[in-house]
Amino acid sequence: MQEEDFLSLTQDQLFIILGKELSSNLVLPLDNDELKERGKIWFERMTFSFKTKICQSSFILSITEEHDTAKLITGIADLIVSILPPHIAPFTVASIILKIGLKKFCNQRK
Repeated sequence: MQEEDFLSLTQDQLFIILGKELSSNLVLPLDNDELKERGKIWFERMTFSFKTKICQSSFILSITEEHDTAKLITGIADLIVSILPPHIAPFTVASIILKIGLKKFCNQRK
C-alpha cells in the first residue's frame, strides 16, 4: 500500500490492519472486532514511545507547517520505524496518528 492508500482508510480500518499485523503468527484467525481491539491496546501501550519520537521533532514541526500530508506520514513513519517490531508497517501507525490528529495526539496526556 502507498501512504495515500492508508490515509483513505478509517481509524477503525487502520486498527484492524494493525491487529492483523500483530496477529500474523496466530494459528486461529480473529474476527475484525478482536483485531481492532488488539490493535488499539498495542497502540495505547506504545503511545508514550511514539510521542517521545514524534512530538518534539523539529523535522515534524517544520513539515506540519507545510501542510503536506504525504511528507508528514513519511516523516512520522521514518521516525518510528526504529521502535516498531519488524512485522508492523510504520505507515499503519503513522496513519493512525494522523487520523487522531498530530496536534491532538501530542497534547494528550499518557
